[in-house]
Amino acid sequence: MSKMVEDYKFLGINFDFEYMGDAPLNLSQKYTNYIEYMSTKFKEDVDYNFQIVVSVFADSAKKPRLTDISSLSKSSLDYIFIMAYDFFVPTSPTSGPIAPIGGAPDRYKYDLSLMFEDFKAKAPSTKLILGIAFYGHNWVVQNHSPLATRIPGNNYLGYSISQNYKDIKKKIDEEGLKVGWDAIAQAPFINYYKGSVARKIYFENEKSISKKIELAKQYSYAGIGIWALGYDGKYENLINLYKNFLESN
Repeated sequence: MSKMVEDYKFLGINFDFEYMGDAPLNLSQKYTNYIEYMSTKFKEDVDYNFQIVVSVFADSAKKPRLTDISSLSKSSLDYIFIMAYDFFVPTSPTSGPIAPIGGAPDRYKYDLSLMFEDFKAKAPSTKLILGIAFYGHNWVVQNHSPLATRIPGNNYLGYSISQNYKDIKKKIDEEGLKVGWDAIAQAPFINYYKGSVARKIYFENEKSISKKIELAKQYSYAGIGIWALGYDGKYENLINLYKNFLESN
């Protein structure tokens, strides 16, 4: 791997092992040891500033995940990329914001405000990168209430799906859909019908991303990231927020 890195002049590697269950402590320690070994090995073999990044779930500072934040933050890795999204997914029982800033624990099980505090207690902010979604989820629902119950999809009704920002923005523009604002979650949403079937989209836009960037600044994070580049297509309004962030920091 070191030879490939040098041949292609890669700037770094992101380790993203998405172990879904709760991990026993001995397993998470083995993963930290693996990251420490890989980080040390690459930095010995590569003669330039090579960076090691580990991606972690948003609840990794709260739950016993494979990625133990305390031990990882003490290792020689460079950054921890927090995948701060998918608080609700297309298979969730209800629709909901994919990265709510507020609302927990009364309305949601977890939110970004709690997440920031949990990570603050486990890792230095200089090692943390806030990951932000360039996509949303589109549910088949019973009605258009904020936490509308998802209806299991079929070929007639359609299915609950993920959609990138490009497709959502195109739909808004072409169909003249009204974008609502969830003041508790601080997230945009769209209610519409496809035939007689109610659908609801929660996604990220300029307003919601700007608020997340401000939080990252407030907590002195090392940076912000995207999942994923290209999901915005020809629309430059979201990526321009990142350019402005880089220019001002």
